[in-house]
Amino acid sequence: DAQCKPDRCEVRQYVPVRVFSVAWWSLSVRQSMETCSTDAQLYNTVVHASRQLASWSVMYICGYFGFSFGWIFGFLLLDVIRFENVNKLKVARQCRENIGQQGEKEVILSRVSELPAWVFFPDFERAEWVNRMVSQLWPSISHYATHLLQVQAEPIIRENLETYSIREFKFSRVSLGNLPPRIGGIKCYDKAIARNEIIMDAEICWAGDCDVEVSIKGMRASILDLYLHGTLRVILKPLIQQLPLVGGLQVYFLDNPSLDFHLGGVANIADMPGVSSVLRRVICEQIAAVIVLPNKVSVKLVEDIPMKVFKCPEPEGVLRVRLVEARNLMEMDLNIFGLQGKSDPYA
Repeated sequence: DAQCKPDRCEVRQYVPVRVFSVAWWSLSVRQSMETCSTDAQLYNTVVHASRQLASWSVMYICGYFGFSFGWIFGFLLLDVIRFENVNKLKVARQCRENIGQQGEKEVILSRVSELPAWVFFPDFERAEWVNRMVSQLWPSISHYATHLLQVQAEPIIRENLETYSIREFKFSRVSLGNLPPRIGGIKCYDKAIARNEIIMDAEICWAGDCDVEVSIKGMRASILDLYLHGTLRVILKPLIQQLPLVGGLQVYFLDNPSLDFHLGGVANIADMPGVSSVLRRVICEQIAAVIVLPNKVSVKLVEDIPMKVFKCPEPEGVLRVRLVEARNLMEMDLNIFGLQGKSDPYA
């Protein structure tokens, strides 16, 4: 434009150059980012293709050697079920670890379905001061548990396994982790109890990051990320007039506690569908046989008090039940033709 001023013409001349340089810089940054994302996508594509190639190769080999298609479908179904179970357990453990690391306020806001006991039952009291004490004592407790397993429990387990020709057992690694258990609430009974005892119920929740590894003849198996939740009853009795003022204590769970864990090493094969549920049921049954009511763990604190005070308490009374009559009982027996017969109860 001949009528424009030189400065305006100069601006018209250089502004497009600056705009072009800025656009070129942004385009180069975008191309570099696309290159990085393209490399990541290429890596993921190669990994996915390799897995697919391995899967199809296994199918081809099964078909080449004349295996039935049912075997392929069965293994594929088991792998899919195991993958889903592992993902569910991973999400559940992550939620429990977050709950274990946070306070009760965050627990209430994040997990409404798993509120502590003091929310539902007004006679349960909060025990944050106990949780702070346990948190400070947890390193010492972890060290004591490690010494207890490796020094005292390991020889006993090794001796028992040698009777089954299983040798070279040892605890390779014992770590209770950094997350201590939490007490959701405590209830202390003051009515309808004996005068020489103190009864307390405590809601225990432990979403720990423990790592306990055992070795048998060079094969290693480990238990990881243990989760435990249940109501623990503690009975202090009898009350005495000298230190420690309590003769002993009894500890037991009122019901079977909720238990979950993750297996590592050669024990990882037990995470297969069907095997995992059986293993967890067997472990829960063994725990119930030791520390779930009516089974109790008794600890004597004073030598002068006999153990029968804890093992054989005096009965509170006698309950007599007399069956009078039974009606509309289910027919449970079968006749020789396989048909339902008449009911033959023992009443």
